[in-house]
Amino acid sequence: MGIRENMAVHAVTEKAGTLLEPLLEGEDDEESSYDDESSTYSSPTKSIEIKATPLQKLKFILVTLGLMAGEAASVVAIILDPEIMVYVMAGITMLNGLLSCFKEYHIMKNSSLRIFIKKLREDAKQLEDEVDILAEEIELLEPEAQRASIVEEELNLIADEQKCNVDELVALVKENESILALMRDNLRQRIVQDTLKIVMLSDRNNDGKFCKVELKMLTLKIRMQLSEYGVDFEEQKFYYLMSENPTVERAVHILKRLIPSNNDEECEDSEEYEDEDNEDEDEDGDLYDIFFINESGTSMSEWSAQKRVSLQLPKPSQERRLSHISTERKTLSNKSLATREPPKTTVQNFPSLSEEAPSARMRRRDRLKTVLKRGRDLPPPPPLAFPPDDPRPGDKS
Repeated sequence: MGIRENMAVHAVTEKAGTLLEPLLEGEDDEESSYDDESSTYSSPTKSIEIKATPLQKLKFILVTLGLMAGEAASVVAIILDPEIMVYVMAGITMLNGLLSCFKEYHIMKNSSLRIFIKKLREDAKQLEDEVDILAEEIELLEPEAQRASIVEEELNLIADEQKCNVDELVALVKENESILALMRDNLRQRIVQDTLKIVMLSDRNNDGKFCKVELKMLTLKIRMQLSEYGVDFEEQKFYYLMSENPTVERAVHILKRLIPSNNDEECEDSEEYEDEDNEDEDEDGDLYDIFFINESGTSMSEWSAQKRVSLQLPKPSQERRLSHISTERKTLSNKSLATREPPKTTVQNFPSLSEEAPSARMRRRDRLKTVLKRGRDLPPPPPLAFPPDDPRPGDKS
């Protein structure tokens, strides 16, 4: 029985060693620090101390005491009745007691060894699961590595054509992104400045409220002003948001979403609108996205609605949702790349990389033309259907 258990322990340790070999390749520098620990696990039957449980020890003590009592009784029987048959029975009893004690000792050790082998098997199973997880992660990273190598080759080709370094090209792309971000921030500030001016001038009665006619005129003025910058203004959303509470404070609160605010006092001032904003966002997540610009830089139209970029600053909850969506899209792209063959390393497979610079120049040129025209070539706005006069109390007009 002991030889079989030792063979099982040896087989388990060999299996664990074979599973750990791929993980320990190339770690020659760290092998010296783990020599002592590895030596303790090289021979489990000798170096690892197997301890018995308290219940097993108690059982061994009780059995040993019983056997010793039987041997003592045999000695007493020999002394009291010195006969040959008594000598024979006493000798057999004493030998049986010694043999039983020896067997009980081995049973205790074998039980502890079984528990130890069970733990080793659990560890080996857990190690196999970890190896499977690592293999899956490697399979998921292989498409990313292939795509990164392909992109690197394409960048090298473009850098050779442009006679520059890949690092310089990447630095230029990052610089372009930062410049575009600054331009977008400046555009937001300009929009807020102009629209706030229009809002303050539209309140003719200086009472902080807008009637239906004033609200229609305010929407029209904002649209005409923003059209000069090539910005698309969602009139219906703005009118819906303002119809619930047509006040100057409400309009300022809507426009303040375009500028990031790090001041705690401004956040406290807008607490009364948080509940309404959350309800509106639950019903329609894009309700406050009322300012858009076109990627191509031309004037906005219905057919280019899908190419619009929102100027709205996302909230932290929206950022988490967008990051979750991007993670899901990345996972789907990894799966699609794993199932299909990698594309050939030619420039035609990545037209966006080679055509990015000319298209960017065209967009900037069109945007400058649009700004210089100042709305002269824009189509006239559609006629507004003014509601019947709805004078407020105290309004003589």
